[in-house]
Amino acid sequence: EAEALAAAKKAGEMMDTYNISMDSDSLEKEEMTTGVIFTGSKNANSMDYVIMAIAYFCEVRAWRSKTPSGLVYKFFGYEQDVNIACYLYHLLNNTMKNELEIFKKGPIYTNPPARVSRRTLSTSFALGFATRVSRRLNEMKDERKQQEQAAQAANGSTSLVVVKQQNIENALVARDIK
Repeated sequence: EAEALAAAKKAGEMMDTYNISMDSDSLEKEEMTTGVIFTGSKNANSMDYVIMAIAYFCEVRAWRSKTPSGLVYKFFGYEQDVNIACYLYHLLNNTMKNELEIFKKGPIYTNPPARVSRRTLSTSFALGFATRVSRRLNEMKDERKQQEQAAQAANGSTSLVVVKQQNIENALVARDIK
């Protein structure tokens, strides 16, 4: 979990570097894209609790839809931001699966308390993981926003985040994505 959050922090730093080199004119020229993640599952899982935190962290829009082959998560926004969101999804999903396998080899899972099923234990573990990761992603994004606001106040500039979000909203409307 710590390694996944460290990777997310690094991704945030990369996004900050990318955003520093941009201005509102170059944002207008950037392409919007949709990142699609096929879960292979017809049922929601604990990653549902992480999707919106990833979207907030990466400054993209996210939603879930059902298809005949299962649930699909979609991220929409600037290409680089969407790529980072998809990367974080896969990183966190793989980390959660690996940590769950480690948990299943531990004493709590192998000798569960009376009247507690192993399924309940694994579900609780996954939801706890998702909740902690979501909270930490939101905290890291809030910290980055505060630093950005302080830097803007110091040099009198305006936020590209507002421009980015408005451009994303306009692109969603133009593509009739609701």
